Amino acid sequence: MSAPPAWYPDPAGRHQFRYWNGQTWTEYVADAGQQGIDPLASTEPSGPAVSAGVPTRAPEAPDRSASPAPHHHRPFWRDRREARDAFETTAVSAAHGDRTALRALPAMVASARDLYRGKKYEDKAWEVFRVAAHDVLADDIVSTDEEQHLEDLASALAVPYEDLAVRDFELLEDLVVAQINDGRLPVDEDAPLLTKPDEVAYYAPRVSLMKETDVREFRGGSRGVSVRLAKGLTYRVGDVRGRSVVVGSELKEQDTGQLVITDRRAVFIGRKRTLEFRYDKLVAIEQYADGLRLNVSNRQLASIFIFQRNSSPSIAAALLARLR
Repeated sequence: MSAPPAWYPDPAGRHQFRYWNGQTWTEYVADAGQQGIDPLASTEPSGPAVSAGVPTRAPEAPDRSASPAPHHHRPFWRDRREARDAFETTAVSAAHGDRTALRALPAMVASARDLYRGKKYEDKAWEVFRVAAHDVLADDIVSTDEEQHLEDLASALAVPYEDLAVRDFELLEDLVVAQINDGRLPVDEDAPLLTKPDEVAYYAPRVSLMKETDVREFRGGSRGVSVRLAKGLTYRVGDVRGRSVVVGSELKEQDTGQLVITDRRAVFIGRKRTLEFRYDKLVAIEQYADGLRLNVSNRQLASIFIFQRNSSPSIAAALLARLR
């Protein structure tokens, strides 16, 4: 079986890595993050050993403290398109779980940054990261090993994993919810709540407490007669009859604060008021694109919360559904 295009240990033993294009060994090599050209002799190995399509051995991580191999200071690739194709092929293979490609990826990143103008390298790196994220989200569960794979990929691509909140907040929401589905709940040690003994706070998004009010309008008519007093001037005698009717509803902000979700309760801590939602009293949770409605058995009216920027009703709803 032929190995997929990727970086593999140099079969000649002269370098750390050599690029296999899926059909033959190329002249492209890498040592300690430095890339160069060193053609193979025709008598040297024809391809990497594979077993069921997977390389039988993986390269060692590049030793960045080592000196670059001499006479390999020429540009690694003959043209930028070929260089980008090689980087993207290796990066996507790493995203799909190829450990050999993942280990070879850091050696390509320094040169790859020169291949994309401006911030386009970061855009390409996050595009590759999303490929891996969508793979692990296929079953709506992210295991510990899958989460480690995403962290390793971000490190290999030299993009901070924590920047995902800025780059793609919706993807971050999906990953956190999938971790909750796996039984691994986030812990918020900075939640503004005096917790009870052994109580754990998981999430404290910033929210607005809303009140639903009726929108009314006046409907009716008038009757009477008009008397002409002069040219352009009339006097009307009669009355107006009508009534105020409800034509809809709107939400008005009552307070702002944080909704702290713990293992025992949810507590809204606002500037004007505090509301506690015990899980044994919570009878309904309704999620919106930007908020939540919570119904408890000891209150006549439901509490509606609109979530502020970079606060997630999806994460809150997933926690409440698991904890109640």
